[in-house]
This record gives sequence, C-alpha cells and structure tokens, in this order.
Amino acid sequence: MSVLGFSLGGFLAAEFACGYPEKIAGLILLGVRKQYEPQVLENIKREIMTERKPWLYKFYLNCFSKADKDGLALFRKKLLREYSDNLSLAELIRGLDYLAGHALPVEALKRIEDISIIHGRNDIIAPLKGVLEIKAELPQARLKLITDRGHLCFLNRDFRESFYHE
Repeated sequence: MSVLGFSLGGFLAAEFACGYPEKIAGLILLGVRKQYEPQVLENIKREIMTERKPWLYKFYLNCFSKADKDGLALFRKKLLREYSDNLSLAELIRGLDYLAGHALPVEALKRIEDISIIHGRNDIIAPLKGVLEIKAELPQARLKLITDRGHLCFLNRDFRESFYHE
C-alpha cells in the first residue's frame, strides 16, 4: 500500500512504513521536518492553554504563503471554523506531546525504496532547510518543492490538479 502523511501525520506514516516495510509500495511525506524542539513545543502549549483560539488562528494563517490566496480562501471557507472551534485543548496538547517525543526515523527510512517528499518552499512551520537535510540523508527520496506555497501547500488548486495528474 501507499501511505501518505502530512506534518504530524508524516511522523506516524514514517513510523508505520518503518515497522512494516514489506507492506509499503510507497511513502509520501508532506510538510515534514526531522523533529520539533521540545522547548518550543512547551512554549506553544502554554500559549494554547491561555489563548487557544487566537493562537490557532495565527498558526493556521502562518500555514500559507502570502502568494497562496487560493489555498487560504479554501481553508477559511471550509476548515478554519472547524479546526479552531472543534479541536479540544486535550487533543492539541496530546499532539504537541507526541511531537516533543518523536523524530522522523530517517535512518530506518533508508530501507524504504519509494519515498516522495512534497514541500512548500515557503513553509515556516517545517522550514525548507530541514527538508533539504532530510533529502540529503535519503538519496532514494524524490523531492518536489512547490513554489510560493507554505505548510498547507496541498490546499491550493494548482497543487491538487498537478498531484492528481501525475
């Protein structure tokens, strides 16, 4: 099977692929980084606990590049309210705790033959420099950089059209 993981889901998809490499036809990682700094995540937890909605709103806006007006408009129209109103504090904290305790298993991923990494060039959540380091350690991985896109690069119409036509 092919497994796709985005951001935190990229860590989960990579762990699954490493645990069951014989079952993996392909691994697609979107918006990943090697790891998040635990102290930064602790600071985020404190901010979320005091001002969850404003922090989330700012975070989600930071997931788009200035040029990605299409992706941001789609997110605002269909997802922003759901994401900012319905994600509980407990769910957010659990996700941050998971990220604090995990790193992308790059060494184990060397056993996976078919890896694609798709990344927005303007991603500030998972900066480009980090994904280039991952690619350097995984020479078998194909890297597709999406120009003028941020962390949620896949919400843009151009990305969706190119992804489905490849």
